[in-house]
Amino acid sequence: QLWDPRAEHLALVATPTVRARYYQTIVAAVFPTDVMQKIRHCVNTELVLGSEPYREQVNLLRGQTSQCLDRQLALALGPDP
Repeated sequence: QLWDPRAEHLALVATPTVRARYYQTIVAAVFPTDVMQKIRHCVNTELVLGSEPYREQVNLLRGQTSQCLDRQLALALGPDP
């Protein structure tokens, strides 16, 4: 575990399941569903979500060409509005 939850966080509700639902409700109110789907997809498939310069920077660090990963992302997510 990378961090220890604070007592204030644990005191919000009695169980981890209820805490998770509470947090998901907060996040859902902030991020539209389509944004959450894109984030979830990129996390699960190890793709980079962000601006073109950001993706290029991450791709260079990963040792991959930006064209390859951009093509994978475009196929997976479709065009931006």
